[in-house]
Amino acid sequence: MAEASRAKKPATPSLEDRISTLPDGVLEHVLGFLPADNAVRTSVLAQRWRYLWRSMRRLRLTGLDPHRHRAPAFGNFIDGLLLLRNTTVALDEAELTVYPFGENCAPINSCIRRLLFCKAKVLAVDGGTTFHGPPLISRHLRRLALNSLDFEDNSLDFERCPALEDLRITDCELFTDRILAPSVKHLSITYSYFQSPKRIHVYAPSLVSLEISDNNRKAPLLEQMPSLETAIFSISPKDYCDCDGASGDDCDTCLYSDDDQKTCVILGGRWTLPNAAAWWTDAVSRLLRNARLML
Repeated sequence: MAEASRAKKPATPSLEDRISTLPDGVLEHVLGFLPADNAVRTSVLAQRWRYLWRSMRRLRLTGLDPHRHRAPAFGNFIDGLLLLRNTTVALDEAELTVYPFGENCAPINSCIRRLLFCKAKVLAVDGGTTFHGPPLISRHLRRLALNSLDFEDNSLDFERCPALEDLRITDCELFTDRILAPSVKHLSITYSYFQSPKRIHVYAPSLVSLEISDNNRKAPLLEQMPSLETAIFSISPKDYCDCDGASGDDCDTCLYSDDDQKTCVILGGRWTLPNAAAWWTDAVSRLLRNARLML
C-alpha cells in the first residue's frame, strides 16, 4: 500500500535551464524574432546571454515604446546597437518602423544607410516620414520593402544597388521624376501617389514581373522591359493632370511621354512583350489610345 502511494506522488519539476544549453546560433536566431530593445535586455539574464544579441542576423527595430523611446533616444539606440554589433556576422534581414515618431524622427535617413552599411540583404521600412538625400548604396541588398514614406530628390535611384532584385513600394507619396532600378526583377507599386509635376519615368530593364495598381494621380511612363513575363497594371479612370483636361489632346502630360515622339504615356517607345505577358486594367483609359503592343 505504501509503495502504491509513493508511485502516485507527482514528480518534482526540474529547475534546469534548458534554453541556455542550446547552441549560440540557435539562441541568436530566436532573439532575432524579438523587437531589438527586448533582445538587448536579455543581456542581463545571465553571463551566457550578455553578448548574444550582438550576433543576431535579424534586427527588428519595431514595436518600440513611444513613452520610453522619444525620437532622439530612438536614433541614439539604433546608433549604439549597430556600433556594438558583431560585424563578422552577416545581417540577413532588418525591419525599421518609424512610427510613432513620424516627421520628428530626423535620424531615420541615416539609420537606413547604417543598416545598409551593415550589409543588410533584406530591408523593410515602415513609417510616415520623408526619405531624401543621395541614392542608396549597397552591394548586398537584395530585397527592399518601403511603406508609408514620402520620397524626394533622387531617393528612388537604385543604380548603386546592383544586387537588388525585389522592390516593393506601398502607400507612399512619390515626388521624384524617375525610378531607376536596372537590376530589379520584381517591382510592385501599390496604393501610392505619383506627386511629381511630370509623369514619373520607370527604368527597370531587367523586370520579370510588374505590378502597378490602386495608385493615384499621374500614371507613370514605363521604359522598355524586354524580359517582362507577367504584369498587373491597373489604371485609374481619374488619372490626374494639372490641366484638368482643358488642353485636350494637346497636353503632353495627359497623353504622351515627355519627349517629342508622341509615344504612349504608359509604354515608352515601341514595346515587344513575350506571349506570356498578361495585362489587367480596371478601366479603359484614353492614356492607352496610342499604345502599341505586340503580343
